[in-house]
Amino acid sequence: MLMKKQINEYFKAKKIGILGFGREGKSSLAFLQTLKVDFSVNIYDERAISKLGLDKTINVFETVSLSKVDFSSYDVLLKSPGIPFAKIKKKHHSKIESQTSLFLKWFGNQSIGITGTKGKSTCTSLTHHLLQESGFNVLMGGNIGTPLFKLIPKLKKNSLVVAELSCHQLFKIKSSPHIAVLLNLYEEHLDYYKNTEEYFRSKLNIYQHQGKEDYFIFNKDDSRILDYLKEDESGQKSSFALKSKSADFLLNSKNELKTKKFRGKEKKIECSLLGQINFYNILPALAIGEIVGATKTNLFKALKSFKPLEHRLESIGTYNEIKFVNDSISTIPEASIAAVNALEDVDTLILGGYDRGIDYSLLETFLLKSKICNFVFFDESGKRIFENLKAKRKSFEKKKKLLLTNNFKACVSFCLKNTAAGKTCLLSPASSSYGIFKNFEDRGNQFKALVISLSTKM
Repeated sequence: MLMKKQINEYFKAKKIGILGFGREGKSSLAFLQTLKVDFSVNIYDERAISKLGLDKTINVFETVSLSKVDFSSYDVLLKSPGIPFAKIKKKHHSKIESQTSLFLKWFGNQSIGITGTKGKSTCTSLTHHLLQESGFNVLMGGNIGTPLFKLIPKLKKNSLVVAELSCHQLFKIKSSPHIAVLLNLYEEHLDYYKNTEEYFRSKLNIYQHQGKEDYFIFNKDDSRILDYLKEDESGQKSSFALKSKSADFLLNSKNELKTKKFRGKEKKIECSLLGQINFYNILPALAIGEIVGATKTNLFKALKSFKPLEHRLESIGTYNEIKFVNDSISTIPEASIAAVNALEDVDTLILGGYDRGIDYSLLETFLLKSKICNFVFFDESGKRIFENLKAKRKSFEKKKKLLLTNNFKACVSFCLKNTAAGKTCLLSPASSSYGIFKNFEDRGNQFKALVISLSTKM
């Protein structure tokens, strides 16, 4: 009850601007309308939006340039994550808040926050499943599924919230969760941030406002994370790794959990997640379970019943004797490399999409050494990777079967014709989906539909 009073007091008599009226913006308005205090609220969006069902007292400013708006009369600006700070005049930045920042301010002691360039959705959903199956009252939201404000009415004193937190949600927040997890740091989102350093710093916010009673779980194999940790001495830390032998949670050669945090013998980890790379999601989830008091028996039992998310090393099935795997979530070179290594028998690889100017040299070096026989180079970044590979090795084009295309149907047809029987065709684009597709889910769904439909015609 005390927290409800605090929330009401925070918004009481305030003039509030909601910046961005997508999924999070709509949930912000819905939450504000449940409060028992007077306030005023207006909506701003650079796109055209539907006003259906909106109260007539709410002013809607659509198709406006936020950089030109004077927000001087506002007390609070609730900004959606997708809107860069740079789009709003600097003099108004002190008024900017977000669902993430406010939720952690009020409920940070009940929150488990998970971030990283890759793997955060899998780790978040896995953690939620493990805790739920272990008997905890646990909710899941943030960048995955439900906006955080939508969870507030469901919260009880004993509730835990597992939140996937994106870099945009973490950028400039002023509070951190009680348990914070940083999975990895790779170059990404350079179309949003000034540089890689600013992007990395946004991720680090997940633990940099913690106190001594809080916990930070990190990947000890990630040299970038270790470099930043040299600056920090606060909080209680727990590490996981596949390579570093000094981590708190690691594996032995038989894929058995090795840790001093749980009693008993080393026990083999059994989970339906594909590939060695997914132990980087499984180990931190087990570390979270240990901190909150889940038993090893319950956690390992729950691991067996976990169902993987779509578009993340998702096995589509075998068609025309070819195994098809959908890894559409892959938007960076490191993710595609990890996917190929995880599957081991990739014969055909589909690369490319919207070009954000990412450095592909690491991926190109990997591909030149790989045993993959067939490549599809798709859309803008696919063309760039293709040209770079030809420049690095003149014989590349002669020794491999290649397709350069902007036609996704032609891409799947090529894969069905050229992938060897018993081998894997992998969609792991190392690129953003925007441009031709709505998002990575749309790309993955189209891939699955084309594989099924075209395989029956061959």
